[in-house]
Amino acid sequence: MRKFEDLHIEEQNCLLIAMLGLIVVSGARSIRDVADDKGITVEELWHDVCADAGLDACHPWAGFPDRPQNLPEARGNSPLTSAQLAIAAKLSRINN
Repeated sequence: MRKFEDLHIEEQNCLLIAMLGLIVVSGARSIRDVADDKGITVEELWHDVCADAGLDACHPWAGFPDRPQNLPEARGNSPLTSAQLAIAAKLSRINN
């Protein structure tokens, strides 16, 4: 099973944006709330998001669903663009 920190940066970004999308679409305030609303655990929700992204076997970062801390630099050369970072910042404010 692949760990989040071992994924290519584009795969990491895809999963993070999918999680943010779930929060926004559901009107929830956090991934925990989304999982509770669906009647599943956060780990089951993570597995569902990974499967939807074509990554059937991947582990979340340590401490999930809390924000990732001290992750090694991801493989790949396409970090989030400034536009993507601005969207993420706006979504983060919605949930605080």
